[in-house]
Amino acid sequence: MVTKYPIFENITQFYLPNEICSIQSVCNPHYERAQRRSYEWIKTNQGYKNTVEERIYKNYELPFLTSLFYPHCDEEKLCVLCNIMAWGFNFDNPEDKGLSFFKNHLRIINEEPYHSTDVWEDLFSQTWNEIKIGFSKEQKSRFLAEMLLLLEHFQLENEMKQKGEIPDFDTLIQIHHITIGYLFFNTFLEYALEIDVSAFISAIPDLNALRMLGADHQCLVNDIFSFRKEFFEKDYNFNAISALCFHEKCTLQEAINKVCKLLAEKEKEFIMLRNDLLLRYPVTAAKENLSLHKYINGLTDMVAGNYTWSLMTGRYHGFDFKPLILPCDIILDPARTLFIPRATA
Repeated sequence: MVTKYPIFENITQFYLPNEICSIQSVCNPHYERAQRRSYEWIKTNQGYKNTVEERIYKNYELPFLTSLFYPHCDEEKLCVLCNIMAWGFNFDNPEDKGLSFFKNHLRIINEEPYHSTDVWEDLFSQTWNEIKIGFSKEQKSRFLAEMLLLLEHFQLENEMKQKGEIPDFDTLIQIHHITIGYLFFNTFLEYALEIDVSAFISAIPDLNALRMLGADHQCLVNDIFSFRKEFFEKDYNFNAISALCFHEKCTLQEAINKVCKLLAEKEKEFIMLRNDLLLRYPVTAAKENLSLHKYINGLTDMVAGNYTWSLMTGRYHGFDFKPLILPCDIILDPARTLFIPRATA
């Protein structure tokens, strides 16, 4: 059965508990300077089409997300990563791009000539040239593979959106944990920390399992906090909450409860596997293990950082809202996230 949107029974709010994510985030100390420099870079390179688009971009606070993802790199690297994050969120709207847009990115990564069709292709080329200098052959190959995987899943997601299809929960997660970008941005973690974990990625299956758990966590967090925005933009058919409401006949609150419960389980699995890997490969055993520890802790920073940003970003919550304080009731309003804080017991 195909439908445009699931039907919600005139429900205007839902409750969010306070135990969604327990991992503490860390912000890069160079955040404010990198934020100013990134905004100026985009403006100078005509990345904003107009003042409205500039205001919207600033409301998203993407440099803040970048600074939470990569809290331990220097200012220069953070600026490059802020720029690549800005590019990433433009890449995240592929329905507005032609096929040549995607092919040009692959040409850029493969160091082949391309005919520009969008300013963000050129901005990607600039940032990629900065990043690839320190990348090994294996890292470049892995990055290309991640780009191809992202493109393939973007196409699947967009085909379903265009048809108005709501995939079942498991299918949605399989696609969405790729398109959410966590796995893709893991590679930039290596750039930020000046490490190369290619050998570990290929030799330790549990490391890939940890990355997948992080991607699932980020996907579920995204779907909870982006739901209000997607609901009023009538673009919520590709959301875990919608999948549960449509296929499992959950009420909105029941769907929220299920997603929060699964999120807590994913976080517990992530922490247990992270701790096991850190113990299994002690730094004292081999100096290479230091890079592995940095990478694993970096994956943790990305999980926690995405959650912190999701509480505070205008991308999900509109303009002139107050950052969320959990537990609270989320009131569905078209202009901004409205919430009523609840006192903890």
